Amino acid sequence: MAKSLSDLGLMCTIEFLPMEPTSNHCPVLAKVVSQPQRGSYSFKFYNMWLTHPSFAQVRDSIWGHEIWGTAQYVLCGKLKLLKKPLRKLNKDQFGGIFDKASRVKEVFKDVIILQMAIPDDSTLKVEVRVLRERAKFLMQAERSFFWQKARCTHLVEGDRSTKYFHAMVKKNKQKNSISYLVKGDGNRTTSKEEVATLLVDFFTGLMGTAYPSSPIEVDVLRVGHLVGTDS
Repeated sequence: MAKSLSDLGLMCTIEFLPMEPTSNHCPVLAKVVSQPQRGSYSFKFYNMWLTHPSFAQVRDSIWGHEIWGTAQYVLCGKLKLLKKPLRKLNKDQFGGIFDKASRVKEVFKDVIILQMAIPDDSTLKVEVRVLRERAKFLMQAERSFFWQKARCTHLVEGDRSTKYFHAMVKKNKQKNSISYLVKGDGNRTTSKEEVATLLVDFFTGLMGTAYPSSPIEVDVLRVGHLVGTDS
């Protein structure tokens, strides 16, 4: 049986070259090259899985397996077994989530318009309630995905000497800097000396006001019972 190029680990590209004046055919250049080897993808846990009602069932079905060994070995073994059902959950329930969320929102809008035209239809009321819950679930999962992806981008790019890193440093510097202070008369000041004076006066006031006190009289302390040095 003849095998296809993909079965042989090959791929073919076709390029149509410009037609020559001496011919009424376009020359075709075919290239057969080896397919690039794709490595295995690392497993990623998405927080949006936690919002699905069947997540607990999937987790418990694996967590009930008996694995013998140290506590760390048992934990690693159960986590490895959990990868396959979680991937299936992601594919079945969250695959193409952006398209699903967009479609549900469009259907929800259409049903809402229809319900406004027929407000007493009980079937439409039930459908609106179901679609609203479905849309809320998908939008929450979509938001969770982007939030987690943004955090990953920050962790990966945040410590590198990249444009993103320097932009974050500049933003944090501007956020943490004190460009001016408002004085007691309501005017702003940017003078470093005045800013320092205002800060010292403010925190000094928080600690209380100093009052003059009499010096300690040692003779008064000596009157009465004293604690011996040998006790």
